[in-house]
Amino acid sequence: MLPHYIWEYFSDVLQTLKLGGYDLKLEWFIHFFAFRFPECGMVQIGEATLSIRTALEPWPVMGEEPTGGSVSRSVDASVERIHVTATGLIKGRHIVTCNGRGVPLTPTPPVKTKQRVASMPVSRG
Repeated sequence: MLPHYIWEYFSDVLQTLKLGGYDLKLEWFIHFFAFRFPECGMVQIGEATLSIRTALEPWPVMGEEPTGGSVSRSVDASVERIHVTATGLIKGRHIVTCNGRGVPLTPTPPVKTKQRVASMPVSRG
């Protein structure tokens, strides 16, 4: 669950609510977004900007165990996910790598912003 897309969907929800008479401002929620997806780092070199935030990783259920009148579910919390946002990259001149491998960046609409995003798992082990 990437922060870029969650913010876009949330913006769409607020637009729908506005049509129903609820005028909620997107900027009211910036601090909640920053809390949920903290920025780990940002660098700007010339016109190129690279930003890294934490992302949500749905934890896979490893198993269920009955405990009295309820069920306990074990999850694998050893993997986290980071979200990379890059803007101003020039094809053939800039490349984003992680551990020596190219990160597959996906363009985001509108294309004129030249913003690209990617996510990758980060193991704590």
